[in-house]
Amino acid sequence: MNIGLLIVNGYHGAVVGNLVERRKKPVGKRIDFSGYKAVLSMREAYRFDVGTAFMRIFQFMVTIGTISMLTMAGYSTLASGTIASVASLSIFLISPRVSKRIDEKGQSAVLPKAICMTLLGLVVLLVNVALGGPAWLCYPAAVLIGFLPSGPSLARTRWTYLLQTGRLGDNPPELKTIYAYEGLIEDIVFMVGPAIAVVLSSSVVPIAGMVFGGVLLAVGTVLTISSKSTEPDAAWRTEMAAATAKRLGQDSVPVKRRSMFVESGAVRMIFVSNLLMGALFGCFDTTTIAFTQELGYPNAASAVFMLSAVSSMVVGVMFGMVKFKASRQVQFSTAAILIGALWAFLTFVDGIEILLVVVGIASLVYAPFLISGNALCEQVVPPERLTESLTWLNTGIICGLAVGPTVAGAIIDAMGATIGYDLAAIMGLALALFNVATIPLWKRTIARHEAERAEE
Repeated sequence: MNIGLLIVNGYHGAVVGNLVERRKKPVGKRIDFSGYKAVLSMREAYRFDVGTAFMRIFQFMVTIGTISMLTMAGYSTLASGTIASVASLSIFLISPRVSKRIDEKGQSAVLPKAICMTLLGLVVLLVNVALGGPAWLCYPAAVLIGFLPSGPSLARTRWTYLLQTGRLGDNPPELKTIYAYEGLIEDIVFMVGPAIAVVLSSSVVPIAGMVFGGVLLAVGTVLTISSKSTEPDAAWRTEMAAATAKRLGQDSVPVKRRSMFVESGAVRMIFVSNLLMGALFGCFDTTTIAFTQELGYPNAASAVFMLSAVSSMVVGVMFGMVKFKASRQVQFSTAAILIGALWAFLTFVDGIEILLVVVGIASLVYAPFLISGNALCEQVVPPERLTESLTWLNTGIICGLAVGPTVAGAIIDAMGATIGYDLAAIMGLALALFNVATIPLWKRTIARHEAERAEE
């Protein structure tokens, strides 16, 4: 299982705003353990959290589930890999546009149509594989799967709505606490879901794993849509859109709005950062598998991946409880620079022991990078367009995870496994340098955002 996908998307997400009036905590209290209690006490959120968790299981079993199903059904490795890549590329291209429609029309209006397209593609794929059909028919089916909505973005947009409408009480939990809570849910389902898909495909029938995922997707969608009280309503979306138009000096809300990727420099900057981060983990995953095989200990790769996941999860939970005086932009840029510095030590790896030490330490910075990045996005984009914005960040990671293994695989075949770690280190350094270079842009973006807020 791709650990980059497992960890990355574990904190790919979105939530809650500083648009809500918060009661100040006592000065000097830097760690707050009550935040998780406040999150768990919101019983209305249980249904959509479970529903989007089911959707997320399918979302992140698409690649490995498709490859497992096709290879076990007798299709070539090349065909299996390219079909899975088409599905991932389709999600990257289509899913943000689905999220844009969700922001405009509402989750209940768009989700059923988008899920029907995804399930149609899945059914065509499953029937074709079950009947031993031609490989070419799997490609258009994989394209239809790209209509899959982003489960993390759906959940976190609902949390934003609950916070901004005062539904979480007079003393709502901190932003980072909700990120950590959502990230923990994702880490659990991403560790369990793809593993179940592989087990079912290998022990029952090849299509069993993806059938299981499809059923969860359908059930999760029903649960999410049925949670009406937590869905951002039309009045809230209209009010937020009108406030945004007024802030931009527009007489009315534009009938047709451009993509947030085009409109927002902040979204583009975080997208590129996540792209580089995804490429880093794609190279790291591929190289670790090849490296442990070269050493004659292929099972050691799973231990390395598990250590990376656990390190990230633990720090993510702790990061959600610590209050920082630094701004979200400073936290994000600092985390990005530390990632570049720590993952650069991959160039010194020549054995399992050193690899475990480097991974155990370097993975500690990953959760703060993702949590602060998504929080920063939430701070600077219009609230009514949060779903699309967060989806772009998530697809940036997916794109990086698709590119990284391809490049690393070609280099490893020609030059050996350890060269892949050098490539991963270069990706990390590129991430750090990019964020150093964009600090002036971030300062101008934040200053402009604060000035616009002050004029309201």
